[in-house]
Amino acid sequence: MASIWVDYLERDFLDKEFKELVESGLVNGITSNPAIFANAITKSQAYKDDISHLKGTPKEIYEKLATKDIQKACDILKDKYKDGDDGFASIEVSPDLANNTKGTIDEALRLVEVIDRENLMIKIPATEAGFEAMEELAKRGININATLVFSPYQANRCAQALSHLPKNREGVISVFVSRFDRELNKTLSSANLSKDRVGFLNAIKIYNNIQDQKIPNVRVLFASTGVKQDYLEPDYYVEQLNLPNSILTLPLDVINYIKDKELKEALEKIAQQAIAKIALDRNNLTGLDLTNMNILLWGDDAITTSKIASKFASSNKKFEIKSAFIDREIADVAKVEAFAKLPGREELLGMLAAVWMAPVRNWTIGLNALKEKKENPDSAE
Repeated sequence: MASIWVDYLERDFLDKEFKELVESGLVNGITSNPAIFANAITKSQAYKDDISHLKGTPKEIYEKLATKDIQKACDILKDKYKDGDDGFASIEVSPDLANNTKGTIDEALRLVEVIDRENLMIKIPATEAGFEAMEELAKRGININATLVFSPYQANRCAQALSHLPKNREGVISVFVSRFDRELNKTLSSANLSKDRVGFLNAIKIYNNIQDQKIPNVRVLFASTGVKQDYLEPDYYVEQLNLPNSILTLPLDVINYIKDKELKEALEKIAQQAIAKIALDRNNLTGLDLTNMNILLWGDDAITTSKIASKFASSNKKFEIKSAFIDREIADVAKVEAFAKLPGREELLGMLAAVWMAPVRNWTIGLNALKEKKENPDSAE
């Protein structure tokens, strides 16, 4: 089962509901970002007194409020952390430093010193500058949350950087999910393709890749799991991505929705990518082009499977058949199209049945003729 972290933070929430969620065992971590803090600080009355007494620039005031909340979150999660049950609270470096390696390192080290909690995680964007900062901070023993990961390339770079973490430190790779679907759904609908699947399929592909690397203290965290589509259940992405050795960071409305539900691991979702990969690896299929987004279609009957793929490709111009594996050999598109033109299994069985039945049919006709002749001996003369 995945761990569940809250993707929400506000001072009154920490004092009340968050403590209850942690004590119940449902939640064992919390994440934040500048947008979450901005929403909390501007809309909640819990910060009014602090803001009236604090001095400095807006950024300095923001940071004092944010670090105080993160310290409180770390303290609430302290027992979870000591028990080895996650117990991390994340704070993000300034977005302005996304392309500044040195600035990211300096701010991360300053936040670690100011907050002074061993279960603190520093969130760093997965940019080229961020990868370098992650590696340096990992070597210094800082818990890292690599965030804004959308592609396998970013995830692999993050994994490479986080592999430098000491054994007693943790790293997570935050893969964003629902934003893919919200961006692509309109395009997919216009092409008569399924909606709301790209996000979690991409996330599962990254998850399998990171799992294969077997970095003991690095896990995938599924982020951006809130549902904006009215026709989907709030826990849609939870059902798709509740995977072993992973983390689901969920907005508060989703956590409240699943409080009383029995959560099940989404192991069948892994199969869509993992089983295919195992099959390809075991058959030494290095010649298949699996770059970009792929749909893997398999079946016991190569002809029927070829017919299905070819028919779909002919009606969906953006769908391209890349290659196939037929009779333990890699087949090109021409061979797939040739197979698609052959009679299918049902047609062949029908033809074979007709051949088998011909002698029986002729024999039956002969018997009927003989019977008719015996019953009416004068009619056939």
